[in-house]
Amino acid sequence: GLAQRIFGLEGKLSGAYVKFGTVPVNVAKPASAAPRGSNAEAIETMDVEEAAAPAPAALPKPKDPKTALLSEEMVTGVEVRTEYAAATLAYLASFNVIVVPFIGLSGILAFFFLVSVLGFLLLEREMEYATLRSLGYGGGEIARIVLTEVGLLAVAGLVLSLGAWVLTAHVLRMPMASTWFEVPLDFRAHDFMYASVPTLLFLVLAALPGIRALVSMDLSTVLRGRAIG
Repeated sequence: GLAQRIFGLEGKLSGAYVKFGTVPVNVAKPASAAPRGSNAEAIETMDVEEAAAPAPAALPKPKDPKTALLSEEMVTGVEVRTEYAAATLAYLASFNVIVVPFIGLSGILAFFFLVSVLGFLLLEREMEYATLRSLGYGGGEIARIVLTEVGLLAVAGLVLSLGAWVLTAHVLRMPMASTWFEVPLDFRAHDFMYASVPTLLFLVLAALPGIRALVSMDLSTVLRGRAIG
């Protein structure tokens, strides 16, 4: 009722026009249906409460379903499935023009955020890495240790995010299922990879400045400062 008032469609009905190859089972023939021949297709009109009123007998028989529906008094507009698909694709294309640049900008900001956070975390542990270097660990081994830690944290985060997605989707689907119908979860591995693979790559790239700082730090200064403190 609210939507009808907003769009000025009080008293109008919404429905679907369905065309079957044969007469559907257990479907009552509407009063407005035209007589069917032996090979004629069954045309059913399904509305919210009642079928549309039949066209006046004086009017010529429409040649296509869209014209037939538009000739009804209560029908304000008809959109063919192909037209609807084309309009949906055009809408998605215009939507992507707005969304994609913001996604790219947020990705850049997230990358710099990761660089700063990982830099702080690694520099806080510079004493540990300085001790390892003083024991003979080279730059490659230090880099491998750091990347292993970052990789394990990233994998743990992806697993937890997947669980959080399932839980959130379940919570959001409950009111939808009680109002309309049950919406099943659709997990596609390639869609998940689109998000997880760039995340792992960003984490590796974000760890490089911290690794470089750990490899190039002055061991004597760091170790003496710890001893004096």
